[in-house]
Amino acid sequence: MPRTKAQKQRSAQARRSKARPLVAQDEVGNVEQVALPNKTTQQRPVPVKRGGQGLWMEAFVALGCWMLAFTFVFFTQDANRYLFAGIAALMALVYSFMFVVRFRTWRQKR
Repeated sequence: MPRTKAQKQRSAQARRSKARPLVAQDEVGNVEQVALPNKTTQQRPVPVKRGGQGLWMEAFVALGCWMLAFTFVFFTQDANRYLFAGIAALMALVYSFMFVVRFRTWRQKR
């Protein structure tokens, strides 16, 4: 997505504010530093997630990991099937925990 005019102006202002102090030289050859004016940093707005997009994603990933663990245990003949199933179940536990935490916060906001 192309950058908007406001984004380009903000990035140009950020580059200018990070620049070194200017050095001025008078007719005699004396050098003095000229301080740049202090600009307050503009805080960018934090994007707000609307809807349950993160909630749905974590639910589907957790469900997929549980199904993968089940498949490894019962439908494969690999020698390391219990190891792979354990890893998939561990990932499923982590995503299930994240889903529960997000679901509780989503429900409290409603």
